[in-house]
Amino acid sequence: MASEGAAFLEASIGRVIRRLCSEKVAFETDPGRSGKSNKYIEKNVELLVQWCQEIWRSIYDAREKCPMYVKTLSHTCAILTQRFQSHAKIILAHTVPHRV
Repeated sequence: MASEGAAFLEASIGRVIRRLCSEKVAFETDPGRSGKSNKYIEKNVELLVQWCQEIWRSIYDAREKCPMYVKTLSHTCAILTQRFQSHAKIILAHTVPHRV
């Protein structure tokens, strides 16, 4: 089972993640932490979106290589989320601290 999962990870995001690491891509999107201009932050947000899109596209392109047990688990999670969505909202409303 683990080797199937590893093969899917390699097929889906391996190339993109290796490129991300080899290019030493870094981006700060929190203006408070960067101390840089809004234009710098906007550029970093755009870069983050581009990388996320590339990762999701890579996962989508490898979808046929996804092991059956992962597909089944994903389907089960989707059903449970849909069925218990209202309960989850109530639980989250009472457990997640509100930001001021």
